[in-house]
Amino acid sequence: MNYVKKGFKIYVQNIGPLLLLSLSIVLPVLLLHTIYVNYIYAITVDFASTYIGDFVNAFLIIMLVVVIQLPFIQYVNSDIEGEENRLKKAYVALFKYGFSVYVFGLVYSFLSILGLALFIIPGVLLLVFFFLTPYLTVLRDESAWKTFKLAFTYGKKNFLSLFTIILLTSMGEFLISIISLYGVALITANYLAILFSQLLLNMLLLPLIVCMITLYAKNLEQGVVPARTFNKFAEN
Repeated sequence: MNYVKKGFKIYVQNIGPLLLLSLSIVLPVLLLHTIYVNYIYAITVDFASTYIGDFVNAFLIIMLVVVIQLPFIQYVNSDIEGEENRLKKAYVALFKYGFSVYVFGLVYSFLSILGLALFIIPGVLLLVFFFLTPYLTVLRDESAWKTFKLAFTYGKKNFLSLFTIILLTSMGEFLISIISLYGVALITANYLAILFSQLLLNMLLLPLIVCMITLYAKNLEQGVVPARTFNKFAEN
């Protein structure tokens, strides 16, 4: 059984608690993100392009996702380990690891977006090399500043599989988002309806993606995934 099936199974079996985490953490964060980004676009509307707004939007998306993954990673890990009080531990994880991951996320997001904007390849390398930092932070029960080096090591050794994971999950979420957006637009042109349909979609997809990647990261930690290709990622 591959990680997609295992992750989906965990997701379905724990759909209630995971959606509660999404409702209480992801939804407020995404709402604040939407308000702030719209404000940035509004005050930079006189510029020749939307470059500033796009940069801020991309920076915030990466940084916020890095942080809000934490409770989901903890919940999935607790479920795998058969621990009790999984929901409580998930909320605690946000406060326990949040600050170090937040500071790491600021640096990680800024350098990644800057690299993508200026040279593309350095940005991609940074995104992949340090992608697993929040996962290893939770799994190892250490601060992000103690795990980012190990994430870098895993990132180099498993670059192809990690790059493929990031690419496929991003493309999959983008395609589903576009289809959903088009479907809602056929029914109504109301901005709030379109906005909340996209927020709901992100609330549903984020926990599922984290379930799959947590399994991958956990097996890396256990030495089960030494592979550098997506085929190996899918087979284990």
